[in-house]
Amino acid sequence: MRIWSILLSRVKRLLISAILVFATCGTLQAKRFVDASRLEAAIIQNEGVSSFVYVDIVGHYTVGIGRNLDKRGNNGLTEDEMLYLLRNDIRRCQKSLEPYQWYSIQNEPRKDALIELCFNMGMPRLLKFKNTLRFMGERNYDEAAKHLLMSKWSKQVGPTRSKKISEQIRRGRYV
Repeated sequence: MRIWSILLSRVKRLLISAILVFATCGTLQAKRFVDASRLEAAIIQNEGVSSFVYVDIVGHYTVGIGRNLDKRGNNGLTEDEMLYLLRNDIRRCQKSLEPYQWYSIQNEPRKDALIELCFNMGMPRLLKFKNTLRFMGERNYDEAAKHLLMSKWSKQVGPTRSKKISEQIRRGRYV
């Protein structure tokens, strides 16, 4: 828990103190980080910054500020880092869903099912589930669950996950 707290405070400090101005090439410049130590500034300058995975010059999958994600690099993500990313993704999904009536009227288990759907497929794809979402808004949970199970998504994620989420929507309680 202490490592999580240290990681969070360091990330917050860096993000809050950073002036996120992009250069014309679309990368952050190290000098734009106001509170970066000399070492951090040097690494940022030399590694660059990317919010998306890319293949570096020696063929390793890399993200962020030179974080090697390739198995050959032996870094990957720690459990704390994975949970940090997951929690941010959950908050982003919640924020994306909040304006919709078919979300806001639901109890917590149904909201969580919708958050998991948003997390899994992304908001743009979730919004294409017009019948399921319409039935959620009408509180017709049997039909909402039925349409979800008939979808291509259901076949892609498999019966265990799709049935669990559908039942959570249908019953309004955690399965």
